[in-house]
Amino acid sequence: MATTIQIKGPVLSNDQAAFYSWIGLDEDSFVSYSAIKNQLDNTFAADDVVLEINSPGGDVNAASDIYSELRKCAQNNKNTIIANITGMAASAASFIAMAADEINMAPLSKFMIHKAGAEISGNSDDMDYVSSVLNQTDEQLADVYAAKTGMDKGKILNMMAQETYISATEAVDMGFADKVIYEPSSKSGNSITNFATEFQITAMEKRASNLKLPSQEQINKFKALQDSEPNGKPGKEPEPVKPNNHKKTPREIYLANAQKLKETTNGK
Repeated sequence: MATTIQIKGPVLSNDQAAFYSWIGLDEDSFVSYSAIKNQLDNTFAADDVVLEINSPGGDVNAASDIYSELRKCAQNNKNTIIANITGMAASAASFIAMAADEINMAPLSKFMIHKAGAEISGNSDDMDYVSSVLNQTDEQLADVYAAKTGMDKGKILNMMAQETYISATEAVDMGFADKVIYEPSSKSGNSITNFATEFQITAMEKRASNLKLPSQEQINKFKALQDSEPNGKPGKEPEPVKPNNHKKTPREIYLANAQKLKETTNGK
């Protein structure tokens, strides 16, 4: 059996989520730790937990809580966590996805990572303090991404600084995801992602079919060159093919006619 959990909309703290609910917003339009934990508490041990993710991210601490709860279920309850990114896994939602044992992405989905941010006010000491906390958060996030991808941590930090958007196929290549799902097929029934490989194979087969084998005459000449005497002199080449069946080329015909014309003119 499997439990499907929707990670749709912004990731909110429990206080923010309570306010959103109080003003009447649909609870399926945002994500909170409390809502996710309630669903996980009702999941049987060893069941698959499938996350359907399409979120722009949000509160980093709330996302950290969700990440930890998912990993606890995987380790203590032996649940297999599967993340299916159907739209966007950006910012905080990207490291919620990192809690999964298997990460899949739809063909048009995207993965986005960037540095942590904060809206603050205060003096220079306050700014320096928040800056140090944000740098620490970036280091922690990079550790999580590096553990999944095997990429160099410095490279990941640079990607975060650039606010990098990653397509489904790029995410698989880089190690952020394991495979592309829900792929469309071409009219021939071939998978779109396999088309390039199949095209290359077809082109190679076509080129191979156009290759011409050497003639027997060319083979005999090559053998004659190989069968050299001990003193280094080449062996005797085979007798040349008699030209009785030779078909003249247009150039040979032209030169022959020109010679005849020259002889006729000189005769006069």
